[in-house]
Amino acid sequence: MTCRPIATSQRVAERPSLLGIFLFLTSVLCASADGSPEPHAFPPSRYDIMIASSPFALATRAAGPAPDAPNPFADLVVATLAQINDPVTGARDIVTIRSRADQSTFTLEGNEPNHDGFQIARIDWSDRVGETKVVIKKGAQIGTLEFDKSGIVAPPARQKAPLPVRRGR
Repeated sequence: MTCRPIATSQRVAERPSLLGIFLFLTSVLCASADGSPEPHAFPPSRYDIMIASSPFALATRAAGPAPDAPNPFADLVVATLAQINDPVTGARDIVTIRSRADQSTFTLEGNEPNHDGFQIARIDWSDRVGETKVVIKKGAQIGTLEFDKSGIVAPPARQKAPLPVRRGR
């Protein structure tokens, strides 16, 4: 086995040429318009159509009409009711109203508004227990209140007197 020297043309082919490196670098640098090699993000508006028709988007309710003012009579029930006959001023109604939410009470007398602005508009009297209705108003809102049916206890039913036991003669 003899060693023979490598030709000069083979040595050049094994080494990367400076010309190849130069061409590669200039093509990379010229690829972007502004001279930076990083790609730029697309504007977010590009995806609006895709998001609008996406089957994975959460269903949202369309904006409806603005909610009305809260109902001031929603949690109120009649607790007690009385009518006082005064020979000087005449009949005067007194209504105690209880809130189901916080169990607080307030009293309305006659037709004058209380400190919260509630006042008695009228009372629909009934002979049956718990069936009387009170119509009250607060500002321009009017509501009908009833007794809390769960708080009314019916009188106990009369029991028949036991028959005397007769013993045989």
